[in-house]
Amino acid sequence: MRGDSNSPYSIYDQLTFDKQIFANGEKDIEALTAKMEKNYGLLSLTDVVWNHTANNSKWLEEHPEAGYNMKTAPWLQAAYELDTQLLKYSSELEKRGLPTQINNEQDLVRVTEPLRVEVINAIKLWEFYVIDVKRDAQAAVSAWMESQVEFPEKTPDLVGVDSWSSKQKTEWLQQYALSGTDHLGERFRRKINPQHAAAFLQSLFGKYDTKTGSTRDERSAMGAMTHFLEEINAVFYEEYNKDSTAITEQVYGRTKYMRIEGGPMVGKPINKDYPLIESYFTRLPANETTKKHEAGELALANNGWVWAANVLIDNAGPNSKAYLRRELIPWGDCVKLRYGASPEDSPFLWEFMADYTRLMAKHFHGFRIDNCHSTPLHLAEYMLDAARSVRPNLV
Repeated sequence: MRGDSNSPYSIYDQLTFDKQIFANGEKDIEALTAKMEKNYGLLSLTDVVWNHTANNSKWLEEHPEAGYNMKTAPWLQAAYELDTQLLKYSSELEKRGLPTQINNEQDLVRVTEPLRVEVINAIKLWEFYVIDVKRDAQAAVSAWMESQVEFPEKTPDLVGVDSWSSKQKTEWLQQYALSGTDHLGERFRRKINPQHAAAFLQSLFGKYDTKTGSTRDERSAMGAMTHFLEEINAVFYEEYNKDSTAITEQVYGRTKYMRIEGGPMVGKPINKDYPLIESYFTRLPANETTKKHEAGELALANNGWVWAANVLIDNAGPNSKAYLRRELIPWGDCVKLRYGASPEDSPFLWEFMADYTRLMAKHFHGFRIDNCHSTPLHLAEYMLDAARSVRPNLV
């Protein structure tokens, strides 16, 4: 059964046949395929769609964990806030005295030039990249003063650290005291372990002792730690600047195609129905079903594709920035489904889609896997096994 867009690849209910075509549901499809085979010697083939579901699929309201949301995929938080701010900016163009219809590149420049200030800076996007220097420096110094010192395992000897260059000291903290660099997440996710940093300060300044006054005071420690953390942050700000440039370039390029170079938005105004961007997220409606979920669970990543991407890397996963850098060409009518590594990661989804797969295998002799290049191998194997439990000779 098709979703709002009426596309056969945007399925609203995977277990229900479209009543407009098959008035009696499964009985009609069973009769049709049997007639094809018996009377004409024809075997039936169908597409199976495993990677996404219609953006208005009702079952998503009960099971938002089946998609990539801020709870199941916290690394998308920055991308979601950026997407939301872009939509807000789009709705304010007229109020800002900017064109609400893009007829040429001059209009496009006027609309996209403010993005760095009015969108990226407005949401303080850099906070998703950098260390909170004041917070972490204070935590490290406090741990040092309170003798809450912990040397990381398998670290080189810190004897003689006071003679190291500033670069060497910074690199030690970056390698042995820094966490949160595996992927983006909440703001200031990248942080220094205060006990490990305190161990570094103790090696550098000695054990803190207020009685003897023989150690450096906390102001010296605070100044040193602040300097080292700012050095670490310089790399993260460079990463942020590169991504910010990519964001503005992607919005410019996509809008140019969509509204000037023959895309589907040529001649259309920028308004609520036709916003400046194609949203990367489906926001589930507020109702009795969804109110039991946390707000962050109700924004689900839409599926799409990325030019020249490595198909073995999940473009909505922790190792990709496609949604943040606006590199995705989205299918707004399709919510991307999150299977994880095994059925234990999303039990409802695996069983529901296996039921759908077995239903298709019951009536069809072969499958074409839609969006096959983005289908995880372990998922395809599992679903084909489910299908062949019904039809062993499925092709």
